[in-house]
Amino acid sequence: MKHFFLKTFILSVIFVGKLAQAQRFQYQPLEPLPTPSGIQINSSDIGAYLQNIIQLIIGIAGVLAVIMIVLGGVQYLSTDAIGGKQDGRKKITNALWGLFLAALAWLILNTINPTLLDIKIGN
Repeated sequence: MKHFFLKTFILSVIFVGKLAQAQRFQYQPLEPLPTPSGIQINSSDIGAYLQNIIQLIIGIAGVLAVIMIVLGGVQYLSTDAIGGKQDGRKKITNALWGLFLAALAWLILNTINPTLLDIKIGN
């Protein structure tokens, strides 16, 4: 366990150093990133790129949660065994918790300060 925290600390220091290096360079995307609103970003602003990645990840979490709810529901309905019903119920519960946590993370950041979700690097 001691080595895990040491490795995590070392990787964190390396990541912060690489982030500081990345601030000196302009990022030029090869292909514009589609956004949830349908507007494509073509700028070299890595902050806008990361902000859209976060929105995309939250959207993917929602889609995956719905898929797992459906799979858990099918498993719950299609089996007569008690263990199968409990597994299906557990899948549904875990999917709802995951969706809740993803939405809660966004809600907390947006409530504290909406600019926390606006990533501005290098300015």
